Amino acid sequence: MTKKTLALACLLAGLATGPTLAHEFHVEGLTIDHPFARENPRVGGAGGAFMTITNAGDSDDILVGASSPVSDDVELHTHIMEDGVMRMREVEGGIPVPAGTVVGLQPGGYHVMLMEINEPLVEGDEFPLTLIFEHAGSVDVMVSVEDISAGVHGNMEHMGEMDDADDMDDMDHAEHMEDMDGDEMPGDDMAPDTASD
Repeated sequence: MTKKTLALACLLAGLATGPTLAHEFHVEGLTIDHPFARENPRVGGAGGAFMTITNAGDSDDILVGASSPVSDDVELHTHIMEDGVMRMREVEGGIPVPAGTVVGLQPGGYHVMLMEINEPLVEGDEFPLTLIFEHAGSVDVMVSVEDISAGVHGNMEHMGEMDDADDMDDMDHAEHMEDMDGDEMPGDDMAPDTASD
């Protein structure tokens, strides 16, 4: 066996036995792909959880809530442009997940807001998050804490545009943009997004 062949065999063996890179969760026709959060070492600050949700079923659904042991107050938020300033708003009625679409929860758009986190969110760690859907019910996911200061996560780049600003209330949560890690969220010019498969 040549050195080149041996090296290739070792590589293939490593791929076969190594850990999977998949980070997705399933419930009732929905796939939640790569839940992740922006790191924030400050207890008492705010955190945000992001992901993509694919609805491969025939029925529309709605993400109506979420909970996590890292925060006693978990809300669904989005960003909207108001008087030339990007501001956060809590979503009323939940985040729609229509049949046959991919919905992006991402910086600058829809996201799960973790108010007053009770433990540091450190890069490389994970924490549990329960997502509550109107029809599919609850699903437990693990959220990876990542450094996303460079921009929107790569898995989000294919999302299209959807404007649901009319569903937002008048509460002003703009101050939480700085609580995330001291800087404004990346992608502040982005609208809530979905895209068809």
